[in-house]
Amino acid sequence: VRIQFTPTASGARNATLRIHSSDPASPHDVALTGAGIVPEINIQDSAGNVIDTGASSANGNYNNVRVGSSYTETFTIQNLNVPAYQIADLTISSVTITGTNADLFRVVANPPAIVATGVLETFKVKFTPDSSGAKVATLTINNNDSNEGSYTITLNASGTEEVTVDPSADVGEHSAIDVVDGGDDIYIAYYDSAHQAVKFAKSTDSGSSWSRTTIDYIGSYSGAERNISISVDGTNVGISYYDANNNNLKFAISTNGGTTWNTYTVDNDANDVGKYSSIKVYNNDAYVSYYDATAGDLKFATANSGNWTNEPWLTITTVDNANDYGQYSSIAIYDDTTNVHAYVSYYDATNGYLRFTTANDGDWTAPGWSFVTVDSTADVGKYSSITTDS
Repeated sequence: VRIQFTPTASGARNATLRIHSSDPASPHDVALTGAGIVPEINIQDSAGNVIDTGASSANGNYNNVRVGSSYTETFTIQNLNVPAYQIADLTISSVTITGTNADLFRVVANPPAIVATGVLETFKVKFTPDSSGAKVATLTINNNDSNEGSYTITLNASGTEEVTVDPSADVGEHSAIDVVDGGDDIYIAYYDSAHQAVKFAKSTDSGSSWSRTTIDYIGSYSGAERNISISVDGTNVGISYYDANNNNLKFAISTNGGTTWNTYTVDNDANDVGKYSSIKVYNNDAYVSYYDATAGDLKFATANSGNWTNEPWLTITTVDNANDYGQYSSIAIYDDTTNVHAYVSYYDATNGYLRFTTANDGDWTAPGWSFVTVDSTADVGKYSSITTDS
């Protein structure tokens, strides 16, 4: 006798098979037990994040996709929670995309119609933005899971467009950037090779449109040592740069967010000073680290808003001069409410090491600085960048 069991729902099922015969002991009863099992769908994105039905794809790969290009996300379907010795195939009847921006998303690789127990299968959805901004659609996987038969995922995405900050000829070398107000206000300082000038660009709409200003004419600029650095604090925008015409360090300051500018000579030493500068503007004070190329020294200068106009600045310190120190400097400032601390990373060209030094506003003189060799493996420390958590 062959008995076929066809459950219509999950869970235990019981029945009795009764056999009548000429046997005096007839009828004979046989207990029948079985269990109905159902497939359990599970979806993950390419980062391995499980996406519950009704939720959004979690890894954010659809964000900031450039207009004119595309991004394809690979999703994984798994048939879960069924013992390997039992069979409950997951049947995928369709994968569809609907919603506001459904036309920007496309299923480019469908999953198989059947996902066996414990098996991983994939499908792919491609996003191709036609404009910048947020985009949204709903992905639906129709299947035979008993309680997630229409499995929906919200596809949140965004497109972004490349913007030319300055369309002038041969501009943009030695650029430096600072961002405030949650990314709405963007400030860039850069070199105009055609006119041998420092220029400034500002956007107040997260980079969609830009205003530009020429700040100073500084001569021919080439090589990493002739960098430009920018720092913004409130409405104060400070730029440090090397004046190749006079071989000294200069400072440009705007106290109205970049609308108007004044320029000053920070250090006019007879030596070749001002290369590899880095600036931080904080609480109406400006702090600059830079390189004395003649002496091979790391130098530091600071002034408050009342003394920016002094030429040179009143506080200038030779910080580290035992070897050829100071190239590729980067400065950060930290205020612990008692003292303002300066932190500088820089390159030891004599040994090929990365160096670090710090001091506070209680003593900016040379004895007030402490030093550490951060990394002494072979030829390290160029192009360093430093920051603090405040």
